[in-house]
Amino acid sequence: MKRRILNIIILVFGLYLIISLTKDIVRLLNSGGQVGEAEERLERMVEEERRLLVLKEEWSSEAFVEEEARNKLNMGRPGETVVILPGGEGGGANRSETTDVESKPNWKKWVELFW
Repeated sequence: MKRRILNIIILVFGLYLIISLTKDIVRLLNSGGQVGEAEERLERMVEEERRLLVLKEEWSSEAFVEEEARNKLNMGRPGETVVILPGGEGGGANRSETTDVESKPNWKKWVELFW
């Protein structure tokens, strides 16, 4: 009788160990996939960081700043006269934007301003 109870206890304990180890193995296999996904995400982020650093380097250069000031802000160097010709590359784009704004009724401009 004691031997039978001991065998049942050993059997239950063995089943518990088998189930517990199986759960741990499954969790370990799943975490391996998560590590792979995390590594891929890390590689994408490192590549994005490289790309952004290149853009930052390009945009912080004096040549880029001067070009943007000349083309988009219609600015010039001290002592230089800026002439904007109608129908030019810069003037045509600005004109279409201004005519679009000017063609709206005044009450719509006020509504857009406050909402």
